[in-house]
Amino acid sequence: MTRRWTASQTRLLADVGDLLVSLNRIEALQQVAHHLVPLLANWCAIIIRDERQRPCRVAIAAANPANQPLADYLTQQALFIEPMSVPAQVLTSNRPLLLTDLNEKYIENPQFSPAYREILRRIRPRHILGVPISFQEVNVGALVLTISTPSRRCFSTNDIELATELARRMAISVENILLY
Repeated sequence: MTRRWTASQTRLLADVGDLLVSLNRIEALQQVAHHLVPLLANWCAIIIRDERQRPCRVAIAAANPANQPLADYLTQQALFIEPMSVPAQVLTSNRPLLLTDLNEKYIENPQFSPAYREILRRIRPRHILGVPISFQEVNVGALVLTISTPSRRCFSTNDIELATELARRMAISVENILLY
């Protein structure tokens, strides 16, 4: 069954496709992250496995320009991916993951490191959607979209399908890099 996308979704898919074929792959993924906020979420992270299968954040974008320094810091730092975080769970399971109606209890989860809890306090996630970036059933990364408090928006079935399609398109591009 062929999915019927809205005009804005079709434009987004076309823009992402153009970016993925016209730019350096890492630069393209960074531009893709910036295209997805604020259209789909307040935050977008793209994590790709390197040649040793270690997850690397290659792009993080924030819808609010005031949050961009945190996004840049998180992209540039080789911070450990928390084992219980959405990116880690998606990378491990190779399945989409949707967390909804998150609150302080999630942020203060004692299984998270103090540094990760501090990042969550700054991001203030309300809903998180993670989808695998898979090529030929091999998980090469994760696309993670976050809606932050106080936004009243939530992810719809359509958003999940769109994120999955975007990740599928990214996978084809990523498969050609597998980071350096």
